[in-house]
Amino acid sequence: MKNEAEFKSVFKKAVKKAGGFCESLAAPTMPGIPDLYCIVPGFMPVLLEAKFFKMGLASTFTRKIPYTAMQYRWLTKTNEVHRGASFGLLGAEWNGNYYCLLAGPEITHLSVGLIKERGRFIVKKSIDVQELFYNHVPKSHIQPIKPLPCRLMRDTV
Repeated sequence: MKNEAEFKSVFKKAVKKAGGFCESLAAPTMPGIPDLYCIVPGFMPVLLEAKFFKMGLASTFTRKIPYTAMQYRWLTKTNEVHRGASFGLLGAEWNGNYYCLLAGPEITHLSVGLIKERGRFIVKKSIDVQELFYNHVPKSHIQPIKPLPCRLMRDTV
């Protein structure tokens, strides 16, 4: 992966493969809006602000996560209302491997320790979103609504 755009594309494909829904929200005319809105089966919907880091071959590093003031406000305020409502979706290229992790508002820096503790391998440009969400995103037991057959919908109007 070369950049944040490619990282988001890989993530969106992984969510779709897992049977979920992931849509881009951010636009140049709306600065600070989270990048993605995602629903993964078995988990509550989340807002994600994607960031991608190239760490090279460093054995140790600490990098500040470059949230803008509005991005950080979304991250903190949504989590004040409902813990787990939004996260930083961090991608990192480090030592020739790619990693993905979720970071709440309390995490302001990316480090080797954080990648070792929370990072999930991105294998062949594929992310296991169920595993990624498991320890961080609130679970949901809500079942999807099955649409009524067209005949029944027409008869009720």
